[in-house]
Amino acid sequence: RLGILKLVQANAVFPKQIVWMDAISGERLTCIDLGAKFVENFDYPYIVVHRADLLYALYQACLASCMVAMETNRTVISVDERPETMMVECAGGMRYDCGMVVAAD
Repeated sequence: RLGILKLVQANAVFPKQIVWMDAISGERLTCIDLGAKFVENFDYPYIVVHRADLLYALYQACLASCMVAMETNRTVISVDERPETMMVECAGGMRYDCGMVVAAD
């Protein structure tokens, strides 16, 4: 839906299985196969990606979209949810009337 899967996959690792082992003996306790059956159940492979790579993919999607206004160095102090939109107020008096908001660190 976000259109970033290919960019995320380019920097991802695709483990074949997750293995649980006893920390003392090193004995293998159990594992989860992440192959075809996993993809069949969840529609996508198990992906491990660094947070910075995920944020970069999201950032690139924001830059590519004419529907996104990316604001940095803002501190959201309130969000007023309305039936169709939201009013976001930031420190310093900036106000935004928008359909969706993502505020993150």
